[in-house]
Amino acid sequence: MGELFRTLTSRPLLVLALTLVSGSWLGISLRDPSRIPSAALALLLGALFLRWPRYRWAPWMFLVALARGAWESDLPPRADGPRGDVREARHETVFGTWRGQGSSGRGWLVPPRGEPWTNGHRLILDPGELPIGDGEELALLPGSPVVPWPRGPVPGPIRSEGRFLGVSSIAPDELVRLAPAPRNWDSRLLGPGRQWMGNVREQVGDLGDRLDEESRAPGLLRALWTGDRSGLDPDLLDLFTRTGTRHLLAISGLHVGLFGLLVLLPLGRGLQRTTGRSAFGIGVPLLGLVFFSALAGGASPVVRATIALGLGLAAPWMGKGPKGLGPRVDPLSLWGLALGLECLGDPTAVLDLSTQLSYLATLGLGLGCAPLSKRLDSLLLPAPAWSTAGRLRRWVAPLQRTVTTAVAASVAAVLGTLPVTWTTFGEVSPWGILLTPLLVLPLGLLLAFGGLVALAPFAQDAMIPIGHALIAALVGLTEQVDRWPGTPWPLPLRPVSGLWILVVLLFARLRVHLSRGLACAHQAAAAVFLLPWQPAAGHLEIHALDVGHGTAVVARAPGLDCVVFDAGSRDRPYLFREALAPLLRSWEIHRPYVVLSHDHRDHRAGLEALLERFPPRLWCGALSRRGARRLPADCARIDLKQGRSSLHTRAGAPTLVLARGLATPGNEGSRSLEIGWAGQKLLLCGDAEAAGLRAMLAPGPWRSPLRLLLFPHHGSETPWLSQLLDSTCPQELWISADGEPALARELDRRRVPWRATGREGPLALSLAPQP
Repeated sequence: MGELFRTLTSRPLLVLALTLVSGSWLGISLRDPSRIPSAALALLLGALFLRWPRYRWAPWMFLVALARGAWESDLPPRADGPRGDVREARHETVFGTWRGQGSSGRGWLVPPRGEPWTNGHRLILDPGELPIGDGEELALLPGSPVVPWPRGPVPGPIRSEGRFLGVSSIAPDELVRLAPAPRNWDSRLLGPGRQWMGNVREQVGDLGDRLDEESRAPGLLRALWTGDRSGLDPDLLDLFTRTGTRHLLAISGLHVGLFGLLVLLPLGRGLQRTTGRSAFGIGVPLLGLVFFSALAGGASPVVRATIALGLGLAAPWMGKGPKGLGPRVDPLSLWGLALGLECLGDPTAVLDLSTQLSYLATLGLGLGCAPLSKRLDSLLLPAPAWSTAGRLRRWVAPLQRTVTTAVAASVAAVLGTLPVTWTTFGEVSPWGILLTPLLVLPLGLLLAFGGLVALAPFAQDAMIPIGHALIAALVGLTEQVDRWPGTPWPLPLRPVSGLWILVVLLFARLRVHLSRGLACAHQAAAAVFLLPWQPAAGHLEIHALDVGHGTAVVARAPGLDCVVFDAGSRDRPYLFREALAPLLRSWEIHRPYVVLSHDHRDHRAGLEALLERFPPRLWCGALSRRGARRLPADCARIDLKQGRSSLHTRAGAPTLVLARGLATPGNEGSRSLEIGWAGQKLLLCGDAEAAGLRAMLAPGPWRSPLRLLLFPHHGSETPWLSQLLDSTCPQELWISADGEPALARELDRRRVPWRATGREGPLALSLAPQP
């Protein structure tokens, strides 16, 4: 470890980057008490370089970064909980400065300095088609409703961060512009150029739309050429997400490198040989990189890659190295220079997810690609085998080296970003490590195809079949891999600090020799992280998630890993990611039972993502055509037209009974689920409230009073209310709805104990087994 530390501290640019990162993080943490633990780590990291006698400038840079981080932080500080009802955040006028949220078009309002953060400032605002510049002074009038995040017993990524409380749209008559965004030096110099480039981007995007109108992925060429992913099909985005290759759809350093390698470098070398001037070999690729960066929208990852590749190309102009090949470019020093410039330009960039993923992936490539490639070479074909290979070595060795380098680079990038992806996305696709190198070739050819179309627009009609073939190869290979198991693999909840320690020790083992005891401890800790931590359920517990207008109920018990009854919402986004997936990950569930009452969005929206990530062992009830195509081959399928049907469970597990009143589509044909446990019964109803509910109650009263009743159709009024309550005699009644249910006053008049997710949030009930 000492050797590794000396290797890192021998690079001044790397020390500069780490000093600025630690100072910026500590400065931001001064305004956010929730970051005190990470601030202590940043202070410790900064102290290591402050005491280093070789870099006397480090203390001053650390203090400058600290002051800028504390002054320029414009993210809402973390709050333990909202003050009052979040849905009332737009009942008053909100003043502030607009801060954009990347390329999504959304953003939030930063209050004037010295004023507190209210609930109105803690909303993600969607202006739609309204153009809002970063830094504009705005007043937001009351109007549009606020949509809170779905909630469950285990918080999702957005709720865990604790900064934003919900989403709200902005209508044109609700926006008042108080002052324009301040014009800085780049807006004064590049204003006309930006307008011209905007027109070029629109023309190139329209050209891409015309070329892939009949392809399998509409909007793909616009996304790859201009960085605009608004036209991509959500199913296509989820396909690449499940296979671990979604980063290929977002223009990043990989796309810049492929475009430079396949288009700009050959063009520059050709001009250099034609004219005999070496300036063309470097100047043309540099100008092409700048043009491609502007065409891609100037996103931060593209700009970072353009700067890095530009420095690499310009290295021969900066001096001569051994044998006249130019100076040796140190990847870690180049990485430190880019990160240092990023922190100097924007201290809050260290909190941006795309920035973290970009730099961590690049750092993983710099530290782990070479040693991993050597180990893969030795595993595929050991050195003694080459002595007997003869002439075969001449042909196989370059191919093997290319394959092992590509796979090693993919593995190093995944390992470098693993702590962030584990805690943020909660899933990983092991096949993405192998699929990414395979997709690089068609992806690079698509980028080169875009360059040819732009340079030779007269040949567009002849090149359309080529583009369709490349898109078919890209999407078809991804769809084939998506059929394999482990796409994706849900990850259990683990402490992020432990993940960082494991990853750091892993890269240390790749670079230097660790002691035997430390290496064994690292292997044991990695094994512990992969083993199950959650014990089996000792009693029946059932949770109703707060999903607004919709239903999502999850239960587990001894002998029953998990059963999901509906999972949908009509108005709240990210149901699966924010409420359902965190609960299943905390239970470490892999194959749940699923019961879908009927095929409406407010009951099945979250099940589409669950079907891909937690393949069910048993599917009961309704099933859409799309769900039938994605259902695993070994998943049992049970449904009934009318009546009651017992579901098979293991001995000692709760009894599950599927009930249905009428064999009709829609609400009245909804299924219900009866759970029996230790002499008690729980009934979860769908949306049947008229003829379907009457038919289900027709067989007569239930054999015993219900311990719990999930009321039909989100607590709406029903003419069969008396018959339902008299037949079931529920000790407790739940309603899954947004706001006050329609039957609230009637239930209070009847003195029926009831609870609602719209009033209390997520509901929970625990029943221990009776002796």
